[in-house]
Amino acid sequence: MTVLVDRNAASIHPLGRTVRPHLMGAETSAVIDQLVAQPPAVDPVGSRTAIDAEVVTGHDPVAAVVAPQDEHISLPGPGTVEVRLLTATPRLEGLCETLAPNRARRAIELVAYLALHAGDDVTSDRLRTRVLGSSDADAAAKTLFNIAAAARRAMGLDPAGVALFPAGSRTGLYRVSEGVSVDVHRAATLATEGRAAKDPDVAMALLRSALSLVEGEPLANALSGYGWWDAEGHGARIAAVLVNAASDLAALAVDAGLFELAQWGLGQARLLDPYSEAISRVAMQVAAAAGDADRLRQEWRECRRRIDELDPGSSPSPRTERLYRELAHGALAGVTSTAGDQ
Repeated sequence: MTVLVDRNAASIHPLGRTVRPHLMGAETSAVIDQLVAQPPAVDPVGSRTAIDAEVVTGHDPVAAVVAPQDEHISLPGPGTVEVRLLTATPRLEGLCETLAPNRARRAIELVAYLALHAGDDVTSDRLRTRVLGSSDADAAAKTLFNIAAAARRAMGLDPAGVALFPAGSRTGLYRVSEGVSVDVHRAATLATEGRAAKDPDVAMALLRSALSLVEGEPLANALSGYGWWDAEGHGARIAAVLVNAASDLAALAVDAGLFELAQWGLGQARLLDPYSEAISRVAMQVAAAAGDADRLRQEWRECRRRIDELDPGSSPSPRTERLYRELAHGALAGVTSTAGDQ
């Protein structure tokens, strides 16, 4: 085995295991615990919860918010069963019974694929080839039947008594019901709502809720299967959406003087796109806005290290280098001015 260690994580290869250090203080840890807790039930008809500073700085994302202009925004909550893919080990939450160990991995992948294609009928051939098959052979029809049956039993029924995973049609078409949600879609919806929101507090709450759905590097512990995740572009799309969400959140947070919130959001986005120069540029701008020259230099060094790791011998783009020089010059001027005042 090979163990790679840096300031962000320790990785064990070829096992594909990643361990991240606990870098939060007690206050921040409590905030994160509240962030990932199940939100309280909200009356879908008349309930309205006002966004305030507490929501932005660390309390639970709310299920419905109202902008000052009385604009009602409904946030998408988890379904009866939710697929979690923005995490190292994919899982299904809300099952009525535990999946059998010998079926669990493939059943979760099958439901995940169908949930990401919600509203579409997916053919059995596509599932046997793209989801349950291997590079050597497609999965047998019996394999699909058995795995789908196991997932169906574990998922059970929605509140109306309808199966969350209906049986395939006579023509071999499969889908999951609307009661099955997936964190990827919820995060994208929250990010879109956040970008469109006019009130800064509402926007920060929405963007923060989107980024809070990221628990770790997606599928990092999935050592087999999920080839379709990158082949169909799901990973790249949600990474782009949440990198933009983190950038938007950072800009709003800096304006509000919430520098830790800005850094937290960028850290969440880095779990999806660790080599993004866009994130590095925003992180340097946040450090400069906070007057933290040491962090500014650190972000620049980390940017150079990541680029070299991705493509040995390469350097950050001229745009990123030019930004660092401008920010570093401004930071140096600020230090000189402060020393002169003293």
